[in-house]
Amino acid sequence: MPTRPSLPLRTPTMEQTILLSQLAIRRRILLRSLRARRSRSWAIILEKAYSKFCGSYAALDGGFVLWGWHSFTGDNVFQLSKKVEQNHWIREDMIAIKDDKDKRACGFRKTKEKYSGDQLWTLLKKYDRQKALMSASIGKVSYRETDGPSGEQLLKTEGLVAGHAYSVIQAREVSEGVIGSGPTFKLLQLRNPWGTFEWKGDWSDKSSIWEKYPGIKKKVGHVNADDGGELYFHCITMTELLFANKHVIVAFWISFEDFQNVYTRVNVCDRTTVNDASLDVNENDGSCGIIKGFCCGCAKFWLCCQGSKNLYVGHHSTDETLDTKEGCCLV
Repeated sequence: MPTRPSLPLRTPTMEQTILLSQLAIRRRILLRSLRARRSRSWAIILEKAYSKFCGSYAALDGGFVLWGWHSFTGDNVFQLSKKVEQNHWIREDMIAIKDDKDKRACGFRKTKEKYSGDQLWTLLKKYDRQKALMSASIGKVSYRETDGPSGEQLLKTEGLVAGHAYSVIQAREVSEGVIGSGPTFKLLQLRNPWGTFEWKGDWSDKSSIWEKYPGIKKKVGHVNADDGGELYFHCITMTELLFANKHVIVAFWISFEDFQNVYTRVNVCDRTTVNDASLDVNENDGSCGIIKGFCCGCAKFWLCCQGSKNLYVGHHSTDETLDTKEGCCLV
């Protein structure tokens, strides 16, 4: 009877051995993290698939956010880079580079599109309302001995990290009073990729400006992270999971003025929202969560017309930048 040929044994490299041992040590921590948000376990499976595609887990370290978004969605992506000397932002389109050794190789091509700070704010608001994926990053200075494993640089004065992507969660223009009365502020909510470093300027987690404008604090729903507010489950890459000191990421607020002074690049994935439909089963509520999710989901889908809006008048990804003119409707 013929036997199946045996596969040659592979001796793990030192790097693989260290990684496997760390995975074993962190396994319980990972399972505890996923237990609170079981729906997030797809990230681990997807990371495994990408490691197969790229050749190894090590090949996933670093890279460009836009490449990941484009490979996930197939939608159009671009970045807006700040030109300090000319005081404007230039659109740059991502282009693929054929490289047999690096399947994630890509570059960026400058376009003739230029935007002022006010126009950038309009774009941020419009893409936020359109449910686009956005992130921001800070350009690195020359190499220093304190740089992280992927070239990240800690900016201790600002409390931020250069060379690392921050998720842009919201872009809001908020007034202290009712119906637009009182002082109005342009605020961005970002997510910190590291739990050990936080923004230290105005509208930061412990900034006194929140007490000066309680109306703003109430409208954006700010709660001090030390009191259990504004914490986000984080599991972006296995490397970050293994070496992170915390397993939650603090979201913080920053004024658009400070944002322009610090950040040098904005990434945008003009996501197609047609057929967007999901049901939150509220797993943290136990068996009642499914009933709650069903009732709330049906109410939003049918009574609030969210389902019809997503299915029939949803946004289609385009390679053209949105209009920068303000109006009664942002999109």
